[in-house]
Amino acid sequence: VSGRDIDGDFLVLTHRHAKAAALNFAYERSADLLTWETVPLTPLVTDPDVDGDGQVQAVSVTVPLPPSSPKLFLRVNVSEP
Repeated sequence: VSGRDIDGDFLVLTHRHAKAAALNFAYERSADLLTWETVPLTPLVTDPDVDGDGQVQAVSVTVPLPPSSPKLFLRVNVSEP
């Protein structure tokens, strides 16, 4: 999802996270899909009970688009602690 606010253009990445799962999420960006850079972001819980069973939540991160880059790709690297 992309958008625009008073500070410029941005991308929003939303994913599901099982509350009981002990996982680490690293958010990465790339302008060319070859070189990836970790972006220090704090996820925001956008739906604390996405499935209605209290076990899965939706989280989102917002990444500003650099003015010098016409495109930006995001990915989530998930790992166990």
